[in-house]
This record gives sequence, structure tokens and C-alpha cells, in this order.
Amino acid sequence: MKRITQYIIGTLLLCSSCAKLDQAPHSFLTPENLEYDEQGIQTMANGLYTALWMGNWDFSCRQVILMLGSDDMICGTITKRGTQVDILNKDAGLLKDDIKSLWLNMYKVIQLSNMMLTEIPKSTQATQEVKNKYLGEAYFMRGYAYFMLVRMFGDVPAIIDYNAATDIFGNKKIPRTRVADIYDKLIVNDLQQAEALLPDIPRSNNNSRPCKWAAKTILADVYITMAGWPLKRTEMYTKAAEKAKEVIDGHKYRLMDNYSDLWLLSRMSDMTEHIFALNHSVTQGTGGQYGISYLAAEETGWGDYLGDSLFYEKYPNDKRKEWNYVTTFTGNGVTINFKQTPLHAPAIGKYRNWGTKSSIVDGITPICRYADALLLYAEAQNKADGAPNSLSYDCVNQIRKRGNGGVANDLQPGLSADSFTKAVADERGWEFFAEFRRWHELVRTQQVEAVNRLTVTQKTKNQYLMPVPVDELTVTGWQQNPGY
Repeated sequence: MKRITQYIIGTLLLCSSCAKLDQAPHSFLTPENLEYDEQGIQTMANGLYTALWMGNWDFSCRQVILMLGSDDMICGTITKRGTQVDILNKDAGLLKDDIKSLWLNMYKVIQLSNMMLTEIPKSTQATQEVKNKYLGEAYFMRGYAYFMLVRMFGDVPAIIDYNAATDIFGNKKIPRTRVADIYDKLIVNDLQQAEALLPDIPRSNNNSRPCKWAAKTILADVYITMAGWPLKRTEMYTKAAEKAKEVIDGHKYRLMDNYSDLWLLSRMSDMTEHIFALNHSVTQGTGGQYGISYLAAEETGWGDYLGDSLFYEKYPNDKRKEWNYVTTFTGNGVTINFKQTPLHAPAIGKYRNWGTKSSIVDGITPICRYADALLLYAEAQNKADGAPNSLSYDCVNQIRKRGNGGVANDLQPGLSADSFTKAVADERGWEFFAEFRRWHELVRTQQVEAVNRLTVTQKTKNQYLMPVPVDELTVTGWQQNPGY
């Protein structure tokens, strides 16, 4: 009866990693080995965040591989076409371990969230206030995990029972649940619950734990995604604008004065603009993968990830571009320009303050920041009303001014709805360069083919999802996503 979900849970700790590390695995928590006072509940909650790494940065490392299907980054160790073949040309086997890690990481988070949502209400040792804030985190992380899953894989099993006996419809033989049902019955509800239960200020007093404003920001992102592909519920643009405006009107966050300040190691936990981020720590076994992988081979790096040269050329010459790219490489006593390299690709400079000598570094993986709220509002309001209002212009112009070093660089007034939509999309690409957003943005707006220089070989709709891990298909009998 439980064969499908026992397999999912039983293989949660078998994910591969980007590098071979001698790290002890994180303990797997069960109801039997926890005390349900505040300390025990906190221990359980902290497992939600370590679960994303699976002992070795799996979340950020696998996300960047997914982003190689977009137009802002390339893989520097093989050709771009060779890297993107999984996403655009549909060979399910080439990145088998990476796909499996993305799938299993999210279900590990879901499993822990389900356990918290079942067990915390039973506690007689914690106050209701304490229980609420941790229940809020569980709802947030489960909703976020399912949001990631449906965007990557489409229909997925919707498990809300930590014993893995049934899905959201009570099915004991658990199928893949339709994307629409997961949004309606899980993602939106979970994030609304999180919004109601989470405190204004994260319990960590830094950006490493979600708060009410993180739930609002992610919910705005969920609504705008529901308005696009594949659901195309355009009425959700209004909800997205309303939710993003709540973040703006809350006045809890603002843009940092300098774009570069967002990426300084000394500011990694800062809550001025970063609303929620995964905080990496090498000493705690949760290091990020932003080190030597982001150095070009010509500067004695691994060259795993580089900037796309065409995207670089379109990028406006502002302070963000200066920070985000490295265009000259020095190695073995020789300095060359990126245009002299075989791939003609600049390196990604955004994360270099976190370290470049090792494969693992401290730093953060940003999940949402105030700039998200500004640009989500601008796009959604324009789409909902058929024309941008003054606040939407102001939101975009704030981003542009900061990017221009504090000097006003306003959009041309009087843009049509379509022109404003394109302006916001461009701004999102530049603002969030190499932050694991681009692929999802291109998919929901169906712009993958329009911006990507590859010749696409499959039908459009079959290029937007990743393949379900082959092992899952073998055990469950599910059908593979179309095109693989």
C-alpha cells in the first residue's frame, strides 16, 4: 500500500552531490526521538533548512544547473548546447543524479514539514504562540517545496501525511496530482497559513528564517506564476499585485543603497533587503557552491558556470553589470579579456566576496528580497489593469536608480502595456542575474525560445518541465513527462 511513498522517503538520503565531501549526514528526526518543548520543536524546525542541502549544497548546486536552460548563464566546462540538452532536447538520462537530487530534496522538506504539522499541535509543553511560529515555518517550507516541484516537474505526488500513507485526496495508491490541484489545495493554502502564523520578524533575527513578509512575497510569486504558463489564470495578476503591494506598504524592507552590498559576506544575514535566504556555513556543513566553480578556467578556476555573452552585451552598463561580471582573467602570469577565450564568455562576479579558493564557501542563496516585491507588483499591476500606474513606474525606477549608482534613470513615461511588460522583464533579468530565477520567469511567460539562441527541437510545451527521475517511474509505473 505504501510502496510508492516508502520509496520516496527511503531514498531521501541517497542524493548525489557536486563534490566529494567528508561530512556527517544530518540526523533524520522522528516523533519518537524528540521532546515537544520549545527546544525540541526548534530542533525539528531547523531540520527544514538543513534538509535543502542534504549535507552538501544540493539545492543551490542543482538549481544553477536548471538555470543553464535560460539565456543568462552557460556552463563553461562543455558547450552550452551540451549542457542544455537535458532541458531543451529532452534526454532524461544525462543529468540523472541532479534531477533526482532536486526531486528528493523537496520531498525531504515536505516530509519534515508534514511531521511538524502533525506533531506540534499535540505538544502540551509549548505555548500556542510558540507552536504557531513553528507551524508557520512548516507551512511556508511545504508550500515553497511544492511550488518548486510543480515548476520543475509538473504533476507530482501530493503527500501531506508524514507516514506517507495517503495523498491530499486520501488515495492510498498515490498518483501524480495535477498541477492545478497542487496550487489550489496545497501551495496557496500553505502560504496563506504561513502568512497568518509567522511573526513580522524572523525568529532568527536575520534573513535565515522566513517571516510573514517572506510568505507574502512568495505568495505574490505564486499568484503571478498561476497567471502564466501552464494554468494561465490571468485573474491571478490582480492577486499578485495586491499581495506584492502589501509588502511594499508594510515598509519593513527597502532597497540597499548599493547593489554590491547585497553580496558582501559581512552583510549576508542582513534584513534590509533580503527577506529570506538560505545562509551557508562551511563550518556547519552547509557551505554554498559559489567558490571556484564560478571562476573561469583562464584564471585557474573550474569554469562550471559563466555568463552568457549575448546576455552580457544586452545588459546596460550600470553598477550592477560592473559587480556581476568579471571580464579579464589572470592566470599563470597572463591576463586576457573574456573575448579572447574559447567560449567568449565573461565570468560571474556576483558571489566573489564569499571566497574563490574552495569549492564550498559561506554566503547565501537568496530566496526572496524586496526587489522581488517591487518588480512583481509592477508586472502584475500592469497585466491586471492593462496599463502601468504611477506606483508601478516608481517600483521599476527605484530598481533602475539603485542599479545606476543612485542616479535617476527612469523609464520613458507613457509606455504601452506590452512595452512596460518587456521593460519589467528585462529589469528582472538584469537585477536577478545568476540568482536562479531566470528559467522560471522565461517558462511562465513562455519566452524560452524567444530569448534562447539554441535551435529548439521539441514542441514548446514539452520543453518547460524536467523529466521525472527514472527510478521513480520504475517503482510507481508513472508515465514520464512528454518529450523524454
